Amino acid sequence: MKSLCLQLVLLFALLPGLACADVYKCVDEAGRVTYTNDKPRGQKGCSLLSRDLPSGGSAPTLSSPKRAASGGGSSPADFPRVDGAQQRDRDSNRRRILEQELATEQRLLDEARKNQREIEQAAPQERTTPKYQARQNALREELLQHETNINKLKAELGNTR
Repeated sequence: MKSLCLQLVLLFALLPGLACADVYKCVDEAGRVTYTNDKPRGQKGCSLLSRDLPSGGSAPTLSSPKRAASGGGSSPADFPRVDGAQQRDRDSNRRRILEQELATEQRLLDEARKNQREIEQAAPQERTTPKYQARQNALREELLQHETNINKLKAELGNTR
């Protein structure tokens, strides 16, 4: 499973022009947080954290209002513009949010690893019980989820300006 994550990270690194910077935060019924760049369909508890242009592209610019009126541009002439300082503030805020979420995920991963170490210290006869097996499987899933979230957050931080 780790090799799959590594392959995905490498894929994102090799194809930065195709990566979109939409980031969604989803919280399921159990309170687990998932970050994804795939738009959730019908899933409750998801919110858009950040929206940006593809990392390999640049913002479309209009050379003159006449071009927008003729339909040659991708934005109408009266479309609001963001100046450089405001965009830097937005980028800085986005980076700060992603770094906070990364720190939270790292803390949760550390806690999950601690819980796994504690459960692995159970007596040998307890390790064969269904309750132990279910708890161990749940911890493995939790660890994998936190590792996935961390990898995705790191990839997204790599896309920030």
